[in-house]
Amino acid sequence: MKKVFLIGHPLGHSASEVFQNAGFRALDMSVSYENCDIERSQLLSTVSEIKASDDYLGFNVTIPYKTDIIRLLDNVDSDPYAKITGAVNTVVRKASGELWGYNTDVIGFCEAVEKKLGFDFTGKKVLVIGAGGAGRAVVASMAGKVAGVVIADIDLSRADRIVCEAKKGMPRANLTSKNAGDIDEEIRQADLVVNATPLGMGKDTRTPINTDLLREGQYLFDVVYNPIETILLKKAKERGVLCSNGLSMLFYQGWHAFRLWIEEYNKRSGKKLYPDDKVHNKMVEALKKHFGVDEL
Repeated sequence: MKKVFLIGHPLGHSASEVFQNAGFRALDMSVSYENCDIERSQLLSTVSEIKASDDYLGFNVTIPYKTDIIRLLDNVDSDPYAKITGAVNTVVRKASGELWGYNTDVIGFCEAVEKKLGFDFTGKKVLVIGAGGAGRAVVASMAGKVAGVVIADIDLSRADRIVCEAKKGMPRANLTSKNAGDIDEEIRQADLVVNATPLGMGKDTRTPINTDLLREGQYLFDVVYNPIETILLKKAKERGVLCSNGLSMLFYQGWHAFRLWIEEYNKRSGKKLYPDDKVHNKMVEALKKHFGVDEL
């Protein structure tokens, strides 16, 4: 039995194992996707265990370790998004034991916003709240397409760091950093507002912005997916904003991670398993059933 972990803390909100295990079952694979809820002090020993054992295909990384994990990996150069963002959410364990890092959050966000909201990034103004791993991926996904991106965080130095690092890979991108407590005008002007913080997750009723400043015709994407409708989404919808939660992003980033693990499994085993539309649909249905929704 091979294993794939989800490493993070806390993980009570996560639904990744629901659809990832559905995918492995659909391909009749003896692989188990499991949550690995660890403290920061356990990160090194956990990664060392995975690196030393052929029982693992790899792992996902979530809050709060998407940037911390990079120093423990052997390679992030094979994925330009991992290099640009300085964050990794997917790791593949090679047959040699080397750990290769990828960022599938970037393409996951793009697909979610384009398919769920029908949003065209070209020439738009975007406000991203949160300068953690998710915020880095959001910025990288669209910085070369939009008219401008404002990255806001309660810790301005974190937002400054994203701007500085992103411009190394995208020197022509129009990126600005702001303190999250001083973005009223940016909220009003934005075509798309993205909550890339965990605010609103679980029983948290806080919102990252003053929703009274939102206007009809704007778009809002909340990376939080549990609960399905956060207070932020509820209030935004009441003001005529076109909204989406993070469930579609969860799926798309996970789908691309799944394909990376299958590719490695095929190399090791000599098999030719292919995650086709049937597998894709099985994973979607598992996630929809888990949350009791008709669509992602």
